[in-house]
Amino acid sequence: EAEDEEDHHDDDSNLQSDELQSLEAAGTSAAEVDPLTAMVLQQDAENARKAELMLKYKKERARRKRGLTAEGKQITDESEGIDRASLVIIEKDLKRLPHPTSNNGAATGNLSPEERTRINNLKEILYLYAQEHPKMGYRQGMHEIASYLMYALELEVPKYPNNPLYEDVLSICFALLEHTLDQLQLAYDASGEQALQRMSNSILSKIHQNDATLFQHLSSSPSIPPPPIYCTRWVRLLFSREVVGFDNVFRLWDVF
Repeated sequence: EAEDEEDHHDDDSNLQSDELQSLEAAGTSAAEVDPLTAMVLQQDAENARKAELMLKYKKERARRKRGLTAEGKQITDESEGIDRASLVIIEKDLKRLPHPTSNNGAATGNLSPEERTRINNLKEILYLYAQEHPKMGYRQGMHEIASYLMYALELEVPKYPNNPLYEDVLSICFALLEHTLDQLQLAYDASGEQALQRMSNSILSKIHQNDATLFQHLSSSPSIPPPPIYCTRWVRLLFSREVVGFDNVFRLWDVF
């Protein structure tokens, strides 16, 4: 059954590629067609590329279920186009991921079938994001943002059972994650130390304007690490660990 699903996705991807190749063979380029057709062709090409990435991922997942790969090989063997290094990191992070409703911030050991499905969906979303954005890739903390976004959709979708906008929840979650992380690139860019310092200074400046006592405590207490450390965590996770209760996290995000 899994192989039939893979073949079906493969056929869809090949069909879209064949259509684009036919247009190219006929001498048609994006510059020679009207803007609407060019936009459709670009979208089809993007969908075909995402379908190919998803197919590779599902084949890798099927091999793991059959026990045909080992973790040591996953990190070094890239011959089949799977970014196993990113996949291993994502899986490790998701094993430690608490549900947004967790009060103690700890992951549950025994997952229900629904929770396993949720984790697998997050894994697919995060893996595809890493492949779609190779310069940024996957960074620790993204899984927590994705989890809250998915939970927001899980709360929202049952309110509109017949709304066609919610037919593909994973695609919506991916789009939300992509848009959110686009605004957080500075915090996830570990190579830009000076940029992180400027971001921290900006945050501390705002704190100083609103609460001089807190600013003094953050600036002078020897037990508090340098501002880039805690400011980066604040921004990377959008204060989701500093605010108690998922409903309060969502209220804060609405303000953002």
